[in-house]
Amino acid sequence: MAIIDPDLDAIVIRIIYDGPPLSGKTTSVQALGRLLGRTTSVFSPEETEGKTLFFDWMEYVGGLFKGYSISCQIVSVPGQLFLEARRHFLLRTADAVVFVLDASDDPAVPVTYFQNLQTIITQDHDLPIKVIIQANKQDKPNALTAQQLKPYFQDYPQVKIIESSALLNKGVRESFVLGVRLAVERAEILMTKGQLKQGKPEINSGEELLSALQNAVQLTSENSSSPTADLEQVPELSEEINLNLLLKTANPSLVPSTSEESHLPSTHPSPIPPTISPPITEKIPIFPHLDLPMHFLWPPFQTRELLPILPTLPTPELQEHYWLTYNNHWTCFSKNAWQYQELEEGYHHFQTQLKWHLRCGPLLSSQRALVLATQALNSQQCRLWQIVPHSATTLMAQFHALWQLPSLDKISLELFRNLIYYVDVQQPMQRYFPTIQVNLQEIMLNPEGELYYLGPIDFTPSSPLETVDLATAIMTLYQPLIEQNLLYNQIDETQLIRELQKIDGFEQQYLIEILTTLLGGISN
Repeated sequence: MAIIDPDLDAIVIRIIYDGPPLSGKTTSVQALGRLLGRTTSVFSPEETEGKTLFFDWMEYVGGLFKGYSISCQIVSVPGQLFLEARRHFLLRTADAVVFVLDASDDPAVPVTYFQNLQTIITQDHDLPIKVIIQANKQDKPNALTAQQLKPYFQDYPQVKIIESSALLNKGVRESFVLGVRLAVERAEILMTKGQLKQGKPEINSGEELLSALQNAVQLTSENSSSPTADLEQVPELSEEINLNLLLKTANPSLVPSTSEESHLPSTHPSPIPPTISPPITEKIPIFPHLDLPMHFLWPPFQTRELLPILPTLPTPELQEHYWLTYNNHWTCFSKNAWQYQELEEGYHHFQTQLKWHLRCGPLLSSQRALVLATQALNSQQCRLWQIVPHSATTLMAQFHALWQLPSLDKISLELFRNLIYYVDVQQPMQRYFPTIQVNLQEIMLNPEGELYYLGPIDFTPSSPLETVDLATAIMTLYQPLIEQNLLYNQIDETQLIRELQKIDGFEQQYLIEILTTLLGGISN
């Protein structure tokens, strides 16, 4: 979109910040603003839970090009899969791209996004848009260096990788300066060809970009409140996102040396064993083993190191319609229907579940894994497994502990907080899986206050279930638990109601009302 603006005596270029969700795009733009001495804040139309829903916008003027000032429009894009239409629209307006990745996380997802980026920026452009990779979060101890990341991007040797820590303001300016240089070089080639336009830019502010984006993309379909909206979009994802690249990391161009592979943490939380039904006598299911190829594992390198320490068979149990086995650190589960007679069918379901895992990303533990296990190396029979870490810090453990607090005011406050945590997971999960009812044992609360869903990701329920509203889900889950603890601890529910009504719930005041109604029903 580079254009010479005679009125401003400037060349206007656009630098786009792209990358997976939560890689640090917005943080990088904000850090860049501080480094460039910007006094105005970054314009962000809307975000939720730290995730950009539209874009971030900032302007900066500095440097010269052929006697013209360089006016930079700096824009970050949303990284979430269900906002791909917005991301694609913005990327096609770029003069250069700064691709931000989380260097402390598994590289497979950034490689997928990068591959998709290359597809976008080569479409409708005679002169390709160039990219700089910003390897962010170098402040984390397990972050990969630029040298360690190079094997993953071996197919793009011309792309420079710059290490950064947006939180510490390191490497952000360098990435931006190089991005501007790439954009200016592209503009110079266009000028030589007589293709560099002159006139007033179509977009001169964040507000104008928001209006253009809303006109170009059908936001009503993207943000539909219908519970089935996302379900209907799943088949289209494979046309936009090259997930096979993520899965087939056995490709030599993407596999680093052994010394560069990621490592699992050496410590794990103590377990709280789940409630298990009596053992079943059915044939032992196909289980993950060490001989599985890399493209049957996700994340590939992390899961490869996980396989030797998984629970050992033959001691599986059946909990409802799931095969379940666990040890002190890990739970493995597989639905009865997740066994396939043909490898192609199993691989298709593996890819589909991977899409759901990527979409739910921030709600899932980074140690979560997917495995497509085969009976033998050349066997067609296979079974899909989901693997999650155990946790002693579930909301169920917190719920049972709160009743031992010394006063009713503390009990009421912690009960309210427990419900807030539950809703923070139940609501987004129900958006993707309309019939899901998350239980307290399936939510982990770590010491940093981060919430993770530990239960199964199941987009094909075994029986048709009705979608329930949030209040009904809360009543169904909490009423028997609260009633049991009131009786066991000899607590008067009317006194607890009075303490709850003293709490200022602010935006969550409706949850106070639900708890009050629930307790009132018990007292009656």
